[in-house]
Amino acid sequence: MYTSRLSCVSALIAAALLAGCVAPRAIVRPIGSNVTVESRAVGTQEPQIRINCRASLSKDDELVKALVEERVREGNYYAALAQIQTLPADVAVVAALRADILRSLESPQAESWYRALQGTCLSGRAEHGLGLIAAKRGDYTSALRKMATAAALMPADSRIRNDLGFIYLHLSMDRQAEFELRTAYELAPDDKIPGFNLALLALMRNDSDAWLYWSGGTFAQLPVPDAQAQRWRVFNRMPAQSAQLGSISRPDAKGTEAGQADVSVL
Repeated sequence: MYTSRLSCVSALIAAALLAGCVAPRAIVRPIGSNVTVESRAVGTQEPQIRINCRASLSKDDELVKALVEERVREGNYYAALAQIQTLPADVAVVAALRADILRSLESPQAESWYRALQGTCLSGRAEHGLGLIAAKRGDYTSALRKMATAAALMPADSRIRNDLGFIYLHLSMDRQAEFELRTAYELAPDDKIPGFNLALLALMRNDSDAWLYWSGGTFAQLPVPDAQAQRWRVFNRMPAQSAQLGSISRPDAKGTEAGQADVSVL
């Protein structure tokens, strides 16, 4: 389950909340001759998927994709899934968007769609998505490997650098976390999430000056003086996922891979 970014620390932490949703009964229609989904519930069987990086969408389909992206931004993942099924499933950007939606619905099919994208023009998004799935499962070793690969493929994507930084943070690799989070912050200074995570890092380090800077002066002092105790409290309340990991509704993030849709990975 998704939880608050830092539920144990006053107003700064409570300000950012990720709402997760589960899809135990959603109905899925067949998605085309080259992609088959036989199950009636989301994700109970893996699809057979082919990806075409050269395929493009018609103007009408582009309008539908824009509507799907809007549904995603609103958190209406069931509606987004229903509408994306009207688009050609083999188009790479459609497949990536579909994978993101399925992951938001916690469908096992999401992993199959991401794997189908590996080795294609959207390999970076595939590795990112697989890293987020691994993090959701609590497998941070695998998540780190996948996210590092995604960062190598898409080094200027602020979302990937932020999520990689948060995984380092979870693994108590503070120096690496700071590097990635600062990179994410400078790539997308209008995105508040990397700064929030840097405030979290300062809290864990018991660094009052950095805490004041990154928290925007919200608190005059660190809420908890014992950094190690604070680290334990934070991550025992966030066992599988951070609020910013996996966000697919940040179209303002910079550095997207060529051909990537505005929505990225939540």
